[in-house]
Amino acid sequence: MREVLGEPAEYRNLFNPIRDTEQLGVARVERWATGEGAAIRRAFPDKEARNDLTMRIVKNDMAGLTPEQAAIARKLQANYRAMGEYAQAAETIHGQRANYSPQIWDLRDKNTKRLIDTRQSAKSPEEIQTRLQKIAADTGRDPEAFSPFALHRAIPDVIEGMKIGLKPASLDAADLFETYARSISTAVERGKAIRSLMELQSEDGVSMVVPRDQAPRSFVKIDNPELEGFRVHPDIAPSVRVLMETNNPGIVMKALQTIAYTTKRALVSYSFFHPKALLEADIGAGGNPLTSKSRIDAALKMYRDGGLGDEIDKGLAAGLKIGAPLEDVLGRDRFKRLFDIAADTADKVGAGAPFKLAKAFDEKIQKLTWDYIHTGLKLDTFVRKFTDLTEKNLEGKATEKQIARQAAEFTNAVYGGLNWERMLDSFQTPTARMVMSEVLSKQGRSLMQTTLFAPDWLVSTVGSWTNALGVTERNALKRSLAQRYLATSAIVTFSVGSALNYYFTGHTMFENQPSNKDPSLGDRIKAKTEVQLGDGRRMQLAKHFMEVPHMLADPMQFAFNKLNPTIAEPFEQIANKQWLSSHWAPPITTKKDTPGKGALKRAEHAAGKFLPITGRGILEQGPLGLGGFFGFPESEGRAMSRGRTNSKPTGLNAELEAALAAEVVEISKKHTEGDKKGQYVYDTVDRMRVYDRALKLEQLKLKVDDPEWGSKFGSRE
Repeated sequence: MREVLGEPAEYRNLFNPIRDTEQLGVARVERWATGEGAAIRRAFPDKEARNDLTMRIVKNDMAGLTPEQAAIARKLQANYRAMGEYAQAAETIHGQRANYSPQIWDLRDKNTKRLIDTRQSAKSPEEIQTRLQKIAADTGRDPEAFSPFALHRAIPDVIEGMKIGLKPASLDAADLFETYARSISTAVERGKAIRSLMELQSEDGVSMVVPRDQAPRSFVKIDNPELEGFRVHPDIAPSVRVLMETNNPGIVMKALQTIAYTTKRALVSYSFFHPKALLEADIGAGGNPLTSKSRIDAALKMYRDGGLGDEIDKGLAAGLKIGAPLEDVLGRDRFKRLFDIAADTADKVGAGAPFKLAKAFDEKIQKLTWDYIHTGLKLDTFVRKFTDLTEKNLEGKATEKQIARQAAEFTNAVYGGLNWERMLDSFQTPTARMVMSEVLSKQGRSLMQTTLFAPDWLVSTVGSWTNALGVTERNALKRSLAQRYLATSAIVTFSVGSALNYYFTGHTMFENQPSNKDPSLGDRIKAKTEVQLGDGRRMQLAKHFMEVPHMLADPMQFAFNKLNPTIAEPFEQIANKQWLSSHWAPPITTKKDTPGKGALKRAEHAAGKFLPITGRGILEQGPLGLGGFFGFPESEGRAMSRGRTNSKPTGLNAELEAALAAEVVEISKKHTEGDKKGQYVYDTVDRMRVYDRALKLEQLKLKVDDPEWGSKFGSRE
């Protein structure tokens, strides 16, 4: 294999410390800012009070505050100064303002947008961002090494801006500080990383970055403004590319991304699908469901109040990723924008309240899912696994860093929220690293997020299985953690699932049979991973754990199911199928439909791509569809699909039943005259074929109590 892929490159890991230092620097500032933001919210629990705090910071007026609040306000001022010094030391900014507070203006407000357009000659919110990126590119700056808060201010402060008619997007002191800290830390740490890269040399004096006109042909161009005119050593180029290469999609790609993110976000909104999946993963990782809340609260408190050198800090240094997967973050933002537009439009006719209420409810679910459950469980799981492995490492076979790395990689795979940049470390040969750098780069991830449904989830589910199959001693601890996770998940899933399956059907999951005609081996296997409800409907437990078994059972159908709905929809419309399938699938329209009815059905099918699973379940199944809200969507057997006007008919076709009955009568005839009198007219083989079909029908009728099926089979009147 190495003869084909090549021997591992000598300097392949030389850039990794620079990458890891950047990630850790950003993660530490974000952790610190989150703790400071939490302290502000405790002292100023009311949002209006936090808005007022921002105005007090600008005016440097703390009169009327309680001693605790005044101390928090002074600390906030000191934190802004500390962030300013941090940015100045890195030459990200060149000076500080007294009584500083960030300005973030609401560009959806027409008057604000008009004023900003006048001052910045921009035509849209997107163009303002494009303009900032252009400023970065024109000055040879990496966009991630550039913060809009570093721009020279045309408006002195938020008070002066409001006087001229600008509307702030937020005045919440906690939100503003957290946003500012993240932006500045990202810019500062990226600037440090680029400077370190430019100076990087191997121990034997080989420069990793050289001017283009001095570079050997094997050196690689990296698409980054600050590396324009330079080439990077091929050994480290894949790692540099994954971390630093920029992604500037065109108008069409941006539109497709927006639709893809919004579609995915819409489908899982108003549902506890993600919280349920995360809690199931926690059970597989050894968490006690009865103590989930207390463990989450303790982990989040440790994250907010802890600091350098504690277990969480070691996890961050080892690559533990905190925060929702990228597609969920972008989907949340773009879904929120659509809601804002809808609410603003409805407000014009006095109907904006329902939209605002729906938006507020959805935001609470998202915060509960990602900021509370997802973050809390990842932190708790890492700390538990890291502590457990450290205590068992009595012989010192693994270093603390090795234990932390494997515990972090295990945790990232179980809950999603992957460290894409460090995934390249799993590949050693030049060919493999080059190919994977294409996949893991920002462009590659952007393409995956546009064409696939939740690629972070898909990669993490596959990782939770492949981690259990590792053979190298380097990942022995991670392998044991993953194997224990799979074993626990299997025991819990099939125990609970079989109990439910037995209640509804009288048999366990292992006795389930697929509902489609002529099922394949994959269909039979997949049926045994579902809870069947006895009436054609089915329910999937442990979605994260079951992804890989489903992929192996029917790879083609799995691939179809993983397409982003906006990618699959055009093909479904062309093929006139309700879903893409490697088997039978019902049509969207039938030949009996009038042109108007057919067009309506096609429009409904397309609109269904944006309908949340809860809403779709209620429309199709009535009150039973509420299971989707609690994270237990019930689907119908695709060969049964009861209740759908376009689905394949259930029961026995009356004409076919009558024809078979007539055949039985016909093949039972005997000769009435001649030397063959009393003998059957049809030979034994023909009679047996008909009798066999008739007996099979009788067996089915005994098993299925369905009034749609006939009851006069074989009768003679």
